[in-house]
Amino acid sequence: MAAIDASSTLQQVQAAYDDNASYASVPSVPMARDFVTAARILLRRIPGESSTRDGGVKFQLELISKEIDKAETWIAENRSLDTTSTLNAPQPFTRTSTQFMRR
Repeated sequence: MAAIDASSTLQQVQAAYDDNASYASVPSVPMARDFVTAARILLRRIPGESSTRDGGVKFQLELISKEIDKAETWIAENRSLDTTSTLNAPQPFTRTSTQFMRR
């Protein structure tokens, strides 16, 4: 799935949330990051309450906040699984010797 951003529709954000909810069972740090991004956008876009003349509904946004916290904790604990980040990659270096250098 393509990365979501501010121009993504609500349906695209919801799909990204659903598609990446299995980050822990896969396991995938990039999926967890995408899940967090989708959850943050959902928090911003979903109203806390919505009502009409006939009734209303209250959304439990704190549940999404808890899911964000869980995912961020999981990311921190599983950074070694992240194959997309250079933070965990071995750093290339060249070992040189001064044994044959002139003085």
